[in-house]
Amino acid sequence: MRNKIFVGLFCAFILLVMVSAPLNAALTHAGIVKTANVGNIIEVEKVYEEGSFGAPLFNAIEEGKRDVADIYTNYIPFYVGITSVAKSTEFALNRPFAAYLLEKGNELAVIAPPVEPDKPQDSGTGDTTAEPVPEEPKFTPVAKAEYLDDDVFYRYYKVSVQLEENGENEEFYARVPGKSQSELYDKMEIQAAKINDFASRVPEVNWYVFPVTCFEDSEVFKNLIPSESKHNIFTSFLDRLDDGIQYDYVRIDSYEDKLNKYYRTDHHWNVNGYTEGYNRIATMFKENYPDLEIMEPEIHTFDNEVKMYGSIDLALSDYSLYDIFAAAKFPLASHTVTRDSAISYGGTNTIEKSFFLYNNKLQNTEKSYNHYMQFYRISKKVVYPENNTGRNLLIIGDSYSPPLLEALASHFDNTYIRYVDNNFEMPEYKYEDLISEYGITDVLLLQISSRVYCDYFDDSLLNLY
Repeated sequence: MRNKIFVGLFCAFILLVMVSAPLNAALTHAGIVKTANVGNIIEVEKVYEEGSFGAPLFNAIEEGKRDVADIYTNYIPFYVGITSVAKSTEFALNRPFAAYLLEKGNELAVIAPPVEPDKPQDSGTGDTTAEPVPEEPKFTPVAKAEYLDDDVFYRYYKVSVQLEENGENEEFYARVPGKSQSELYDKMEIQAAKINDFASRVPEVNWYVFPVTCFEDSEVFKNLIPSESKHNIFTSFLDRLDDGIQYDYVRIDSYEDKLNKYYRTDHHWNVNGYTEGYNRIATMFKENYPDLEIMEPEIHTFDNEVKMYGSIDLALSDYSLYDIFAAAKFPLASHTVTRDSAISYGGTNTIEKSFFLYNNKLQNTEKSYNHYMQFYRISKKVVYPENNTGRNLLIIGDSYSPPLLEALASHFDNTYIRYVDNNFEMPEYKYEDLISEYGITDVLLLQISSRVYCDYFDDSLLNLY
């Protein structure tokens, strides 16, 4: 009898989930109810190239599979509440032990205090000029980090910092590569040698390296969590690049820089970060092409204050922090974009349409919607037909590149993009073949720092030469 009761209850539970999840999704999309999103972004597993046999039908089937997976992942009733409570309980239980381990780890990685410079000796000239009145010492930000969780690739921390005396604390997440320092250092040496070798094979091409810095690369982070710092590896990589390779990066010299240029809840740079990135990359271009004019973009923070729950929110199932999404509009001339349809994410709208939707409050409002990735298109080719520069650019990029692709391409006639999540286009081509056939004059490596300096995911695409 007990077995029958158990089987009956179990079947009833499964039936409830099977029916309630699609019903909850339908009511949510209709605006009748509001559902807190689980935070999983469900992507299409495969995209069939336009023009191939049966592409519309097969793509529709893939979209249908994605929709079913989304329903039974993000719309099961009470699932968000249960997982959020479970995560909060886990963080609370682990907090004392994690704090103890963090403190001990930092003690082992303690950094020697900087050597104070020798005070200048009295010159003996009898100079009686009054010494300047010392300025009032500035308030030194007070910060602490709390370990939260980890996964296959990263460890996650919440950082709380007081920027001003008597000011409120600012909070943000930090995501740190989980591999050991020695493993990262070994991979860094291999990657630097690979970049130098690639550049030496095509000496007629201008080479630019732009590792998009993350918080763990900065000296600020080194002083906060020395046991997790990647600052020494980052600077060692730059030191190993050959003299003929131009490089630059976004500076994170303070907590204000981190909060101003990067999202609090996402690992990507925000509008201030990527517009600075554009300026620094264009400045490198200008060193070789003095006639190049660097553009001044307009930064738009939309009236409806679009809330963005970032990638780290989603990884932690914690929605206590969010960002306000903003975007930059560059004064671009007429151009054509070939979107990389093999990538299952990324925007499909033109920049003009994206701005129209957001300015008119027509954008997607679901928590799991990735505004950073969906606002801009991921391109594989950008052409400015009215340009006559004689310059052609190859960008080897990742998810940090979409906001900049069309702006950087505006300084060239044709721009070709190799994107890390799509190595299926032109598989027979090596970079040297592409450089020769398309008359590439400039190559830009534009990826997250850990991909650039140590090929962290083994997918930086520098194997294609």
